[in-house]
Amino acid sequence: MKRKAGIYIAGTFFSVMLLSLCYYGSYRLSYQHFKQEEKQSEAEKSKAEMVETDTTKIATITPYTQCVLEEYDIETKTVTDKKMSILERFVGYTREELAEYLNVYLEEMPKEEKRNGLIAYDLISFSKDKIVLRKTYDSKQAAYKFFMVAKNSEIVVYYSDKKRVFEYTGLMVDSLPEEELTKLEQGFYVKDKQELYGILENYSS
Repeated sequence: MKRKAGIYIAGTFFSVMLLSLCYYGSYRLSYQHFKQEEKQSEAEKSKAEMVETDTTKIATITPYTQCVLEEYDIETKTVTDKKMSILERFVGYTREELAEYLNVYLEEMPKEEKRNGLIAYDLISFSKDKIVLRKTYDSKQAAYKFFMVAKNSEIVVYYSDKKRVFEYTGLMVDSLPEEELTKLEQGFYVKDKQELYGILENYSS
């Protein structure tokens, strides 16, 4: 009788131990699976936040970005600025891409820019709302200093950029030969002051 009772107790104990081990094993597997899913979820969340952060940090030019171009003359120390429409080719450009474009433009500048003495083309500020560019000219380095043209029958002398007036001469073109009149109507570049005053002296005589 005692032997049967011992066997029963031992069997019961063994069954309890077996169930406990099964329960513990199941718990460990469930816990490990939960932790693995938690880590994966955190990694995906972190990656998404990183992508979102990078996207918000990188500003690009849009069709609505305001563009201001400053033109600075070293010799006269004057700055003029004007608002420009964004060219379609620049839409989507980042700060680095626009700066690279300006560098290439300076290296391969148009002949007119070289003639006007362009020495620098800089990106002053950049955001998705507004960009500011600056062209710096040194008229001392310009191939031609002046541009002479007839305006309302008067001979007017501009700087080589054809925007800033150097002198309203007061000389009228009515009495000039037809050949000279044609030249002045089209306008032409003048190398320096010596050449300029020589031409004006001829026109006034």
